[in-house]
Amino acid sequence: MDRTPAEPGASRVLLLRLWGNMMSFGEHGVGDRRVTRDFPPTSWMTGLIANALGYCRPEWERHERLQAALRYAVRCDRVGALMSDYQTVDLGQPWMDPDRTAWTTSGEVGKRRGSSGGGTHVKRSEYINDAVYTVALALVPAAEVPSLAGVAAALTRPARPLFLGRKCCLSAVPLVLGWGVHESVLVSLLEAQDIPRDLKATRHEDAYRCWWLPESAPGLDGEPERVLGDHRDWRNQTHVGDTVWMHTPLTRAQVRAYFGFTPTEATSNAPHG
Repeated sequence: MDRTPAEPGASRVLLLRLWGNMMSFGEHGVGDRRVTRDFPPTSWMTGLIANALGYCRPEWERHERLQAALRYAVRCDRVGALMSDYQTVDLGQPWMDPDRTAWTTSGEVGKRRGSSGGGTHVKRSEYINDAVYTVALALVPAAEVPSLAGVAAALTRPARPLFLGRKCCLSAVPLVLGWGVHESVLVSLLEAQDIPRDLKATRHEDAYRCWWLPESAPGLDGEPERVLGDHRDWRNQTHVGDTVWMHTPLTRAQVRAYFGFTPTEATSNAPHG
C-alpha cells in the first residue's frame, strides 16, 4: 500500500487553533434557518484566510486560487454544545434606512445594501458553543502566492477583523498555534499541542475526532462523509462541489503507525518563521 501523503510541494504545515465562545461553520441556508456543520469546510477556511490577507469580494480569481491550494485536516479537541439563536429585526425602523451610512469593518463609511427591504425579518441561527478545534494546513503547490508564511503572518496581523463564522463569533486565542512536525497534515495535526487536560472534552478518551481528505492518508480507516457545497464559486457567489471527507476518532499511536513516524526531541510545533 502506498502510504506517501499525496501533498507534493507541501513542505510545511501551519497549525491553527479555533477556539471561541461561539463558532459557526456554515451550511446551506433554507428559509429562515442558518445551520452549522460540525467542522470547517473548504469555503469557510478560504474566506477566513482571504479576509486576513485583505482580499476583496470582486477579486474572485485570488479566492479561487487560494481555495484550490488548500490542503488541511481538522481535529476536535473539545466538543461544543449546539445552540440555536432566534433573531428578529424590524428593517422598517428609521435607523435601518438603507440610505443611511455607517462604519464598516474595513474602516470605511458605507451604506446598508442587500435585497431585503422593510418589514420584520426572522432568522434562526445555529452556533457551536465552547468548542476547540485544531487545524493543520498546507498549500499545494507550496510555491504559489500567497506563501504559507504569508498566510501565518496575515492570520497574526490580519488586514481586517476575523470571525469564526459570523461577526459575533470572536476568537478567544491567537489563531496561529505554530508549525507542524511532519510534511503530512494528518501527522502534524495529531502531534499538535493539546489544550489543558481539564478543558478537554472529546468523548473519545485518548482519541480525537478528526476530518481529513482521503488523499492525505490513502487507506487509513475512517467513515466517508459526503459534503455538498464544500467549495464556493467565488465569481458567482454560490456554493458548489461534492467533496468526500473522512472522519473518525484517531489516536496519535494510530497515525504514527500508519506513517511510520517516530517523534524526536527535535520536533516541535512552537511558532517559528
